[in-house]
Amino acid sequence: MDPKAAFGNRFHELCAEAGTTHRALAAELGVNLHDIIRWDTGGNRYLPSVRTLCKLAARFRCSVDYLLGRTDDESVVDRPAVPRVAGRFRALVYGRGYTYARLAREAGIRNTTLFYNWEGGRSLPQAENVCRVADVLGCSADELLGRTGA
Repeated sequence: MDPKAAFGNRFHELCAEAGTTHRALAAELGVNLHDIIRWDTGGNRYLPSVRTLCKLAARFRCSVDYLLGRTDDESVVDRPAVPRVAGRFRALVYGRGYTYARLAREAGIRNTTLFYNWEGGRSLPQAENVCRVADVLGCSADELLGRTGA
């Protein structure tokens, strides 16, 4: 399933289960109310930022992978709400036998500069790229974002 559609479905379910209002959730997470409404109604043209995905996963006590429809495991997890890619991304990539060039090629990402920026903490990946890279590396989005074992 498309990550945007999967996220919209999961987000809607989790909001309904939590019984929270759009306005309250937007205020709690520091997110635009209209974004919350679009995600809940399936009108989203984009996925939330990785930072927001991690906040949502922490709020709903689920994994980022569950939010993105990468797993159906509803296990309750209590992990940090802050993504931690910097300082560990290179070890994850090279530890799985990849180079940045090979990873970019196999993930369909044009520029390896993104990877250097993630590793150096200059930027965070976009959610779509998290899915692509995690698929290629055979790991979870949560592992890629440093939300496992914490």
